Amino acid sequence: MFLPSQRTSRLSSKQYAELSLIHSSMSGHHVRQPLLKDSNFVDEDGLLENYHNHREAGRGSDKDKASSIHIDVQQSSIQRDSNEPRFPKERVKSVLAFVFLNICAFCATFTLSLVHEKLPPRTTDPLPDAFLDNLTTSDKYLYYTETIMLVDIAIILLIFAFNRHRYIFFRRSCLILGLLYLMRCVTMYVTVLPMSSTTYYCSPKSNSTDFFDITKRALQLMSGLGMTINGRQTYCGDFIYSGHTACLVLAALVASECTSKRLYIFHWIMWCATGAGVFFLLISRGHYTVDVVIAYYVTTRLWWNYHILANNRDLLARSSTTYFVKKEYWYPLFVFFDGKVDGPVPVQFEPPIPIPRKVINFLSCKQRKQQDWNS
Repeated sequence: MFLPSQRTSRLSSKQYAELSLIHSSMSGHHVRQPLLKDSNFVDEDGLLENYHNHREAGRGSDKDKASSIHIDVQQSSIQRDSNEPRFPKERVKSVLAFVFLNICAFCATFTLSLVHEKLPPRTTDPLPDAFLDNLTTSDKYLYYTETIMLVDIAIILLIFAFNRHRYIFFRRSCLILGLLYLMRCVTMYVTVLPMSSTTYYCSPKSNSTDFFDITKRALQLMSGLGMTINGRQTYCGDFIYSGHTACLVLAALVASECTSKRLYIFHWIMWCATGAGVFFLLISRGHYTVDVVIAYYVTTRLWWNYHILANNRDLLARSSTTYFVKKEYWYPLFVFFDGKVDGPVPVQFEPPIPIPRKVINFLSCKQRKQQDWNS
């Protein structure tokens, strides 16, 4: 095909290049179709129309010769119903988690009642402790620790009450605290340490391990939340590991997880309160230093490993031979209580009791009137 010079002279260099490409493609050479068209281009010889007709004619035979490519996309073994909420409330499971916590707490107090009878005589000297041996200690500081614990409990309950996903956070906290109690039953029973304080009061031994007597003691301890501040905790021997430290650290972790990251000052206050509570616990000689260290380690590892699974749902589909967190003894409990929660839970707040529509309309109307008055 020949492009007359008198016609091509009126074309721009870009338009001339396009016509040359079309001519080459119709002659049997493969070229790529221009991605954009020039809106000012004039197809005086009908070359573009012939070119497109030529492509349409060859498209049918190309379809017959083309072979389909099947791409197998591996789907996760965990499928979700499109109508299923991402963050279900599951109130019944929350109640079961609270029951689980109380059962574990009873087991811990029952174990303490047994350990109290195995406690070495008070004439036994405390074990050497690099931190406590260099401090002036006093039993009164234990009350400061338990006061901080009570304030932490009140704050956490308020956070749960005003959080939109209160049932999920409450369920997780009950489950993790219950697991901490269970592990503590084992550690304080297998190794009984001598008293860390020579002035702390311990109830006399009954020299009896009768089931009903031990149960009565355990219920008495539970009624006082296992604290000394109310006079119900007079049994000794629960050293490894520190339950006070576990509760303080867990409160700080819950506060950091259930509130906005922008409230970092509040998070720092909670962690500073935890540090102060642990410090008062040590200078009261309520625990050895090793008890505190183990409690911090166990609590934080359990919390973080649990939330690795909770925040990454795709990990549930992996094999336990390569993903060893699934070998944890608490993994079946995690699947039951948290298996339907899809990913990280957002921090959203709402009133614990729905506000009546009339109140909302009244406040909105009052706000509009105020704005009109100001304008």
